[in-house]
Amino acid sequence: MRYLKIVGVLAAIGLVGFLVDLNHGRALGIGDGSMTIGVPVPAGKPVEVYYLAPSPSRNNSGNPITLVSAQPGTADPGLEFVEARIYQVDAFPNGDPPLSWTASNGSAWDPAARPSVPLAGYVLAEHYDLSAQVILARFRVTTDQRPLQASDFRLTYRNGFRDHTQTLHCVFRVEPPVTD
Repeated sequence: MRYLKIVGVLAAIGLVGFLVDLNHGRALGIGDGSMTIGVPVPAGKPVEVYYLAPSPSRNNSGNPITLVSAQPGTADPGLEFVEARIYQVDAFPNGDPPLSWTASNGSAWDPAARPSVPLAGYVLAEHYDLSAQVILARFRVTTDQRPLQASDFRLTYRNGFRDHTQTLHCVFRVEPPVTD
């Protein structure tokens, strides 16, 4: 009988912990649409490509959350994910961040020349609105093969007792250069 009481108490504690943590996996407002961004990239030497990642619209939880990591769900070989960084929208000309950027697009919108912070470790206060920031995902193209594709952007964050991951649907494409 004594063991039955101990098991019952442990089960109740586990159930309470599960229920408290249950809704923490949906803290990020991720919108309802998906996006596809393609950019022509010439073959040859390795090239850096930045894409505007789908960003969560807000922290819907009643708790601060910490962004832990971001990565594509899938990526073709030769399209290597490097990092994701957070930029202020107004850091770009006219407050207009690029949908995609490579060195051939010129330096006016070069993300590397703009102030940014790593996504990992970024804390979102409770009910924080993310409309003034954007996430740019940086990839390295290491093959001459075209087209290349990465899809889905997985954001991992800490909320409650553990890490949670939400997927923001998107497709990043590297297209062959346009020829006349």
